[in-house]
Amino acid sequence: MKKLIIINSLVSGMLISTALIMNHLVFTKKVVFVNLNQMYTKFELTSTLEKKAEQVSSLRNNILDSLKFSVESQFRILQTRKAANKLQESDVSEFDALRKDYLTKKESFEKSETQMLKDYEKQIWNQLNTYVLQFGKEKKYDLVLGANGNGNIMYSDEAIDVTSEALAYVNQKFKGN
Repeated sequence: MKKLIIINSLVSGMLISTALIMNHLVFTKKVVFVNLNQMYTKFELTSTLEKKAEQVSSLRNNILDSLKFSVESQFRILQTRKAANKLQESDVSEFDALRKDYLTKKESFEKSETQMLKDYEKQIWNQLNTYVLQFGKEKKYDLVLGANGNGNIMYSDEAIDVTSEALAYVNQKFKGN
């Protein structure tokens, strides 16, 4: 009977010790979150790629404006020649070719811009994910959650919001520091 009491005491002691260790592991984890919308919009790579996209778009718009001007000019020539009964088949063919070129380039530019923006967004998120992973490891966080306002994290104490710190870190990494 005495042996049974000793064994029960030892097992109880081991169970209590295990519970205390588990409690310590579970409740001392360093869990933080970052606001993904802020991270994306304030990440310097985002503004760099937005400027690049704007430059490409501006250049393409200049090309399209020039083509549109040519189409409109050719259309006015057609109207003038038609009014003077001097319209020729070559005038109509030239107008159609210019118009088709304009429409083809416009469609091509729109598709290209859509793809470029998707590629930039993917590049931004890939880089952010890499930097936040490094940030979490450097800071020895056990878990870094991303909050974007769509229901994943509906509330958290501001004390665990490390968005500003993470943003400074990723922007420094982006700059090569």
